[in-house]
Amino acid sequence: MARRAAAVVTLVSAAAATIALSGCTVQDEVWANPMPELATLDRTPEMVGNGFSMSYNLNRLQILGDIGRVMYTDRASRLSPLPLR
Repeated sequence: MARRAAAVVTLVSAAAATIALSGCTVQDEVWANPMPELATLDRTPEMVGNGFSMSYNLNRLQILGDIGRVMYTDRASRLSPLPLR
């Protein structure tokens, strides 16, 4: 009977030590980053990357339009002998 009790105590102690050691690291990881799939409060990394890509693309298209307006290539010349519409 004493051997069996000693074996049970040993197994329970080993199980408790294993749970205590591994449980702390898992809990610390959860506390450090409770929502790992989010990059901001409400957006995933893919959504953030898509936003950057859309912003870059829009800025690139707008700069081409701005250059056309600065160089006056976006409309006909007022010095043209042909009538303007």
